[in-house]
Amino acid sequence: MGFSVIERCEDPELIKSFIINSEIFEEIAEDGFKPSKYHPDMNNGWFLHKEDKETCGIWMVELRNGISLEVHPMVPKRFRGKIAYKGAKEFFAWVTKNTHYEKVNAEIATCFPNVKMFALQLGFKAEGTIRQSFKKNDKIHDQWILGITRKELKDKYGQPS
Repeated sequence: MGFSVIERCEDPELIKSFIINSEIFEEIAEDGFKPSKYHPDMNNGWFLHKEDKETCGIWMVELRNGISLEVHPMVPKRFRGKIAYKGAKEFFAWVTKNTHYEKVNAEIATCFPNVKMFALQLGFKAEGTIRQSFKKNDKIHDQWILGITRKELKDKYGQPS
């Protein structure tokens, strides 16, 4: 692993291409969504995780209120593991250095236990459940709510420089 960076992306075509041309779309899309109809919501924040200039993942960030963000990391299988964790560390360092937000949340469908494990290993804590709220493979799933506070981010990942 070499040089890792998180950078803001405002190019909807690049975002769309990354998401629909990898296995990501098929994995995360709810039933009924088609790649040809997908368009990223540019009201959200989009951040590229690059490792030695290669895009290894995209983090979508939604503002929930004045002090909370919701994150959706999208990482192709070949970059999961150490590279994904390195990207998460860089992303959270960016958040604590460049924003005032006090809380980062994630909603993860129960059909994705590997994603929940990733979040828990990053320091997120289970906070609740949204019942019967995600449809995948003709089944209705609950979603876990996980969160991490700004203090927990700083304690886990250190103070940003």
